[in-house]
Amino acid sequence: MFVDVLVLDADIQDVLLTRLRLRRVPGMRCRVRHINRLDGLARAVEYCDPALIITDLLFPEVMGSHALARVQAVAPWVPVIVQTAFDLPGLDAELDRLGPAARLDKSTASYAALPALVGRLVRAGHVGHEAIRPWPMSA
Repeated sequence: MFVDVLVLDADIQDVLLTRLRLRRVPGMRCRVRHINRLDGLARAVEYCDPALIITDLLFPEVMGSHALARVQAVAPWVPVIVQTAFDLPGLDAELDRLGPAARLDKSTASYAALPALVGRLVRAGHVGHEAIRPWPMSA
């Protein structure tokens, strides 16, 4: 199974680690695209029609739960994994309210957990060609 994944992260080292981990998802090959600013998010979503978005919460133009809210406003049908080292008091409660598919801290352990997490989302039918998504994409 091929899955298009959009990675939103301003740190290229973290993007490379995420790409490496996505190669280890059992039974799935990921086509990974990356943007480093949320300003280009709508265009990127329309271009690659991702089945999964993995996002940080720290960008030059916005941070924290505001970043996740922007991602969900542009692509509400796409499951989102938040992968961040960013933390503020009250952030966990705000993320619970916004409801990403999962949250991982940026650490060696969480990067190692990413393939299993994505595999579970695929098996549950939240990610992949079987997931319910609007089609065709509007211009």
